[in-house]
Amino acid sequence: MTFEDELARHAWGRLRAARDPSGLPDAFRAIASAPDAQAADAAYWRIDNTVLVQGSLHESAEAAATVGVVALVHATPPGRARLLELLGQIAAGEAAPSETAAGNAGLAARCQHEVARGFPVYVAFLGSTDEPDELASCIDLLGLAARADAALSSQARFHLERLLSRGIPAGLEKLTRGWLEELS
Repeated sequence: MTFEDELARHAWGRLRAARDPSGLPDAFRAIASAPDAQAADAAYWRIDNTVLVQGSLHESAEAAATVGVVALVHATPPGRARLLELLGQIAAGEAAPSETAAGNAGLAARCQHEVARGFPVYVAFLGSTDEPDELASCIDLLGLAARADAALSSQARFHLERLLSRGIPAGLEKLTRGWLEELS
């Protein structure tokens, strides 16, 4: 499935969101092709302020998670960094009260499941980047994916232990050890 196919698969204008979600496809195109950090940040906030506000997920977050995982493979380095962060935020979110009231209480679990599908991509980036923000996002995404799908726990522990053995800054080491403790 291509990135454009995944964008087209969703009826963006009909999904509940914090603001009009019809601009999400263009925002995802912008983040995936961002030439620099400023452009990636601008696109990130367009997505975040629509699907995930203050940790509260809206219906559109589930579609955003699926698109975000596919977009990672095609994204520029600045876009990739922000997509990794976005996916971590979605996986850590909770259903907005309006979603729960609408009978969508399982939204957070479905979003976590969609984010967990990107596990192999996060592993690949974990092994190929030295960028601290990307490493932190990948560490969190491995842990969040394993939390969502217990079958990924041993793989996540393996890759996190391998990361520790290569030597990383103290803050990232603390984050990694925290996830290893949780996944034990």
